[in-house]
Amino acid sequence: MFFVTPHVSLTNPRLFTADNLHLPKYLQCAYLNRTQLEYGRSHFARSRVIICGMIRDRENQIDRLRQQIESITKLFDDYAVVIVENDSTDKTRQKLIHWAEDKQVAGRIHVIGCGNRINDPSSCNLSLASTQSKAGANLLRIEKMVQLRNLYMTYLENNIQFANYEYILIQDFDLWGYTYIDGYLSTGFYLSTDPTIDAICANGIRHNQFLAGLISYKTYFDPYAHKDEFDQKWTGNSNNLWSSIFRYYSCNNHLIKVQSCFSGQTIYRRQSLKGKRYRTYLNLNQQPICEHVGLHETLQNIYLNSEMIFYIMENNLS
Repeated sequence: MFFVTPHVSLTNPRLFTADNLHLPKYLQCAYLNRTQLEYGRSHFARSRVIICGMIRDRENQIDRLRQQIESITKLFDDYAVVIVENDSTDKTRQKLIHWAEDKQVAGRIHVIGCGNRINDPSSCNLSLASTQSKAGANLLRIEKMVQLRNLYMTYLENNIQFANYEYILIQDFDLWGYTYIDGYLSTGFYLSTDPTIDAICANGIRHNQFLAGLISYKTYFDPYAHKDEFDQKWTGNSNNLWSSIFRYYSCNNHLIKVQSCFSGQTIYRRQSLKGKRYRTYLNLNQQPICEHVGLHETLQNIYLNSEMIFYIMENNLS
C-alpha cells in the first residue's frame, strides 16, 4: 500500500551537510522566515534546556547519541542531560558514565540508576523485559514506559539545580535520527512569541527504503502518541493505517494544534510539567493509551511544528 502514496520516491535522496550532519535535502523546509529563525536562535541562546530520555543495550550508539545531543545543546545558554538506563546487558552504562565523567561536559550529564543513584557504574536491573519490534502497544509495555519515564520526571522535580531551566526536551534516545537545526530555531521563535504554549513536538518523518534505496517512502512517525479532534475515537490500528497513508505535514502548515503528539521528541516549558507525570489507562476500545497521551491530557496547549522535521533512519526499541 505504501507504493501508491504521494510520498514515494524512486531515487535515493541526495545528501548534503547541515551542521556537520548528513541529511536528505528534499526533507528540509526550503522557505522558512530567516528573521523568525534568528529570533528563535536569540531566544534559545538566552535559555537553558534539560534533555531527557531513556536508553538500553546501545553501547555502539553512545557516540552517535552524544553528537546528536551536542548539536542541540550548543544552541542554548546552558544545558543538562538526564538519562534513564536500565537492564542493559552490554556496556551502555559504562559508556554513559565515561561521557558523564568527561571534563568537557562539567557535570551536566546525569545517568539515573536503581535507587535514583546518579552516575553510578553499578548495573541497574529492574527486571523489565525489553520491547520487541512487533510487540505492539500492550498494557505491560506501556506501564513499563510510564515507570521509566517517571524516573526522570521525579528526578527533575526533586533537584533544585534545575529550578531555573526554562525548557525540557524529551527525546527517544533509541532512535537513530537527526533534526534540522532550522526546525529548532523555528520552535524557539514560536515559544518566545506565545507564552501560552505548553509543548511543541517535532514533525517526525520515518524514511523507509527497499531495494538498497531504489524505492523509498516517508511515513509520519509515532501515530500512537498522536491525538487530535479528528482521530481521538479511532482504534490504534485505524490510526496507524491513516498515518501510514495520509498523515503528512508540509512545512507551510506551521503550527498545528493537537491534543497530543510526540514524534520522537517534544520540547516543553518546564513550568508546564511541574507536578505532572506520565500515565496510561484503557480507553473505550479497551486499548492502553500511549503514555505521552496520558501526560498531554494534563496540558492545555500542545502543537506540532511542521517546520521542526525529525528525520528518523532507524527505530531501536528497548
